[in-house]
Amino acid sequence: MKSETAAIVADIEKSLALLRQRLNWDTAEARLEEFNAFAEDPELWNDPARAQKLMRERQMLSDAVEGYKELSHSLDDHRELIELGEAEGDEEIVAEAEAALAALREKA
Repeated sequence: MKSETAAIVADIEKSLALLRQRLNWDTAEARLEEFNAFAEDPELWNDPARAQKLMRERQMLSDAVEGYKELSHSLDDHRELIELGEAEGDEEIVAEAEAALAALREKA
């Protein structure tokens, strides 16, 4: 992997680490399960303001968790493509994967 590409990967990994920290990743999925359990409680809807707040928080957390997973999987996929392209001597695949990584860095 070229040093420029390695630097892009390092930037993406740094962004992912910051996202993990911001999401309190170790507890994020458990909190999402709690939100889902609250949302299934019929008593929740007796207080519409509380229900709306809870559903907004649940959706924000769900979007953040899914966004993190998408970024992480994309990074892994593009790294694998580069490795395969380099192993097979396919510069076109390597170039496409490097361009995708550069776009992913912007997203991250």
